[in-house]
Amino acid sequence: MDKQLHIVCLDVPFPANYGGAIDAFYLMKALHAQGIHITLHCFAYGSRSKQAELEKYCKQVYYYNRKPYWQFIFSKTPFIIASRKSNALLKNLLLDDTPILFEAIHTSGFIHHPALQHRKKIVRTLNVESDYYFQLAEYATSFIQKKYYQIEAKRLLQYEQTLLDNVSIACIAKHDQAYFQKFYSPEQCKYIGAFHPFSQVAISAGQGEYCLYHGNLSVAENNTSAMWLVENIFSKCTQPLILAGANPSKELQQAVKQFPHISIIANPSKNKMDELIGNTQIHVLPSFQDTGLKLKLLHALFAGRHCVVNELMLTGTNLHSACTVANTNLEWITAIEKLFTTPFTNTDIENRKAILENQFSVQKNGKDLVEMVFGG
Repeated sequence: MDKQLHIVCLDVPFPANYGGAIDAFYLMKALHAQGIHITLHCFAYGSRSKQAELEKYCKQVYYYNRKPYWQFIFSKTPFIIASRKSNALLKNLLLDDTPILFEAIHTSGFIHHPALQHRKKIVRTLNVESDYYFQLAEYATSFIQKKYYQIEAKRLLQYEQTLLDNVSIACIAKHDQAYFQKFYSPEQCKYIGAFHPFSQVAISAGQGEYCLYHGNLSVAENNTSAMWLVENIFSKCTQPLILAGANPSKELQQAVKQFPHISIIANPSKNKMDELIGNTQIHVLPSFQDTGLKLKLLHALFAGRHCVVNELMLTGTNLHSACTVANTNLEWITAIEKLFTTPFTNTDIENRKAILENQFSVQKNGKDLVEMVFGG
């Protein structure tokens, strides 16, 4: 019998150019490769719109509008969830009785709806969202923004602890699994590793030309990391640094102007980003949040040479042996100065393969998820 599955995504998962979209898109591709017939539901807002690419992997794709913030000012439900409770979505979920995968907690607003009571339901967690929003509040630059993040974090904390009722959770990171198992049974919370585009390590031996930080630069966390690199590390290093990603802030653009060896590449295409990563000598990837799994780190490790990170970037990953860990400013500067003239050898490539290709196998993750949804 054909295996049918609804997947509900927080936005349109193509192009797969940031963490949540990457996991959703390659999860979908992995399930399609195993013969799963997917009905996809996604929210089109901002710059993300209908994509014909999704129809290659789904028998049906539905698009919905997200509701505005002002409708939920006094709601007890987190805004990221309440704004995606579309009546049209519920109607389409009820067209059959097949399992539902809610990709990110953002999409789970109907999870306790009486009409879905007897359906198989799985929530894919990309973060412990309450932790993520508390940390966003810590780094927010405006009072209004800070208050919004604080209120949303408190709502999410309460929501996370009352989420499960005949529901399973597929956690992207092992420390997220440990968090949810404080409230729910181990049988309900499984670790299903990240979905990503890398089937094998593809690194060129030798030396690159620059250091690189990449990510969605409009996201507060990434902007904070990029600003920290500029102000605290590369203001004291002479090695060239490229900051590449979507929609860099005016603050970041202004900070870079005073350093001729630092440049920004805004909104690079996928091909351009792949080129940048392949020609990099050192990937510099600090993080100031220990939530979820940073897919930018996997990208750098599968396709790039040396990686310098701090401890928070590695939380729950078991990837310490694949990276150079630096926590103080001096450790960062010392590591950069040493590795910039250190070739990446064929032995280094083989070591990287040994670390990555079993631990982060998309094929294995897909099989584990199919078993979780449909049974052995």
